[in-house]
Amino acid sequence: MHGRFIFYLVICIGILGCSQWETKKISTEDFFDEAWEAIAISEVDTYPFFEQCSELEENVRQRECFVSGVRVNLQEHLSQYPITLKESLTDTLHIYCEVSDKGAFCIDSIQVSSRLQNVLPEIELWIYDGIKTIPKVIPATKRGIPVNMKFELPVVFQED
Repeated sequence: MHGRFIFYLVICIGILGCSQWETKKISTEDFFDEAWEAIAISEVDTYPFFEQCSELEENVRQRECFVSGVRVNLQEHLSQYPITLKESLTDTLHIYCEVSDKGAFCIDSIQVSSRLQNVLPEIELWIYDGIKTIPKVIPATKRGIPVNMKFELPVVFQED
């Protein structure tokens, strides 16, 4: 009798316990909604960077190296143009850029104040030409997949 009791007890526990093992069905729409929420779209795992920045281990340092490289490249390019000002000028120009998932660096738009445009009417052309000289870029990644990334690059003009 004692053996039957244990047998029935094991069967009851097995039947009741199986309900916890049931797989929960989830629609693909719910799955993608949950997965989408888990991904911070505005963040990437790695920022775009230049080949010479690859030995830097921290993502933040690679980003700083990349931004610094773009700025230095633009400064060097702009320094070849004769910029002479008749009046003092302190202004900021905003360049909206994108690095594609293939590593192509391009400008979406440039925001120039009317004052800066009047003083340096060719500044946009000079910047577009300068961007063409930027070296090959390693694209940003999210979950190991190359992705497009947009960012803003402010360029400050100030009187020395």
